[in-house]
Amino acid sequence: MADDTRDAKQSHPAGPPPGATEPPEHVRQPKVYEIFEAPPSANALPQGYGQNTAGGRPPKLSLGEAVKTVRVEDFKNVHTYPCVRESLMTGIGGAFAIGGTRMLFGSMF
Repeated sequence: MADDTRDAKQSHPAGPPPGATEPPEHVRQPKVYEIFEAPPSANALPQGYGQNTAGGRPPKLSLGEAVKTVRVEDFKNVHTYPCVRESLMTGIGGAFAIGGTRMLFGSMF
């Protein structure tokens, strides 16, 4: 029959080897796995923020440059864009509702 582990004598952890006068190397100089440094500010952004993969920053664009990207073909093919029908129907319905309410209550403007 197998021995019961509960009946075994309690063994104490091994102490230093006989004749040792100082702790072992791993106790004197423990390994440092990570060093944590506080960021300069809680609102600071990471170093590479706002840069593209080549390391440069994109140029600042103005409203005029954005308007130059709009073409006439964009308005000719508006019916091919997704969700346009639902958006237009919602806008037209809302305009009729507001206009009708203003007409009923006789708004001055």
